[in-house]
Amino acid sequence: MNQVSADYIQPHPCGHFIHSAPNLYILVRYQSTKVAPDYCLASCEFLDDTDPTKGKGLATYLSLFDAYLAAAFSCKPGEQWRVLPASSFDPRDLIDANYGQLHYFVHFGWAAADRKIFRRTQGGLASVYALDTIQSDQSIPLYIEIHIPDEDLAHYVFLREQAGLFAHKEHDLSFALMDEQQRLQQVSLAIAALPAQHAVGTVSQLAFYDFNFAQWLFVPIEKFNDFYKEGGIS
Repeated sequence: MNQVSADYIQPHPCGHFIHSAPNLYILVRYQSTKVAPDYCLASCEFLDDTDPTKGKGLATYLSLFDAYLAAAFSCKPGEQWRVLPASSFDPRDLIDANYGQLHYFVHFGWAAADRKIFRRTQGGLASVYALDTIQSDQSIPLYIEIHIPDEDLAHYVFLREQAGLFAHKEHDLSFALMDEQQRLQQVSLAIAALPAQHAVGTVSQLAFYDFNFAQWLFVPIEKFNDFYKEGGIS
């Protein structure tokens, strides 16, 4: 595998280091210094919880609402997380730390069992993710292009439709058009409607939030695999 320095990666003329299709969102917190006041750390997941030396992947969200909800549960005194478009993040330090690779996780749903959502010991909600990796190539000294495969996008939609969320795209758009106060109000409503939570264990369900009825919906984790058994996309 060709391992290169992330110094080869340069921003697109628009100034962004990451371009994604469709748009992705991430969580960041400032770790400012006098020489780098805008320096941020991004929320990441270990590739292998039992072996941190295998590296980390950038945690990303297709839904702006899901990113806001994740940020609400990740924040704690002295460690405030905010939501940004992935395009605004400079991933070069993360790529260097992972030997020339950008690993990224795409959130598919919230991990649950018995209609109870899993909450991590650090406080955050547990996610079910899809993982992919981009190899930095020194022969192409350009920005990073992230293209979510059509099959993964169809899988994402399939799971929400199984939960009865046929208007999830409209929900995502309406949330994106809200101002910051309205967004935080919607997140507060979702947290108020959140069912019981418990420590992370064996995942048997995926949880999704329904804007229209301010309620949480659950689908069996088997549906995550059924998509492929039923042939994926046509």
